[in-house]
Amino acid sequence: MNDLIPINEPGKYTVTIFDPAFYPMPEKDGIDYRFSVRLPGRTEDGKTITAEMFFTPTLAKSGQHAGKTMAEINAEKLFELGMEPPFHPDRLIDLEGVECEYDVQYEEYDGRERLRVKWVNKHSIKPLQAEDVSRMWAKLTGKSQDAAPTVQDDLPF
Repeated sequence: MNDLIPINEPGKYTVTIFDPAFYPMPEKDGIDYRFSVRLPGRTEDGKTITAEMFFTPTLAKSGQHAGKTMAEINAEKLFELGMEPPFHPDRLIDLEGVECEYDVQYEEYDGRERLRVKWVNKHSIKPLQAEDVSRMWAKLTGKSQDAAPTVQDDLPF
C-alpha cells in the first residue's frame, strides 16, 4: 500500500503497526547518543499516522516514572506493546503487525498546531466469545441462550 491517507482529526484510533524503525536524532547539549523509534500505524480503513518515541538521557521529573530516563520509559512501552525484553535493536520487528491504540491530539510546535500521537496504549479490548455473551445475556434477561432464537415472519416493521 503506497498511498498513505493521513489521520486528520484528533481522537483515539485502533491501529496496526507497520515498518517500525529507529532514526537518529541531532546532537543536543553535547549528547550525540540520542535516537527515536517511529511506529507508523494504520487504521482498518487505511488512515495512517506515526508515533515517535524518543530515547534520550532526559530524566522524568515527576509522576510514576520520576527518576527514569526517557530511554527507559520508552523501552518499557515497547515491551508492553509486544517487543521481547531485554532491549535489543533486532527485536523492534516484534512490533510489526501489533494492534494498539494511538491517542492523537493537537499540539503547538513552532507556532503552528499539528496533530501528533500523544499516547500509545496497548490495545486491551478483546472481542467477547459466544459463551461469554450467553452468560451475560442470561444475567441481563434471566433467560438462557441455549437455543437459537426463533424468527417471526410477520414482524410489524
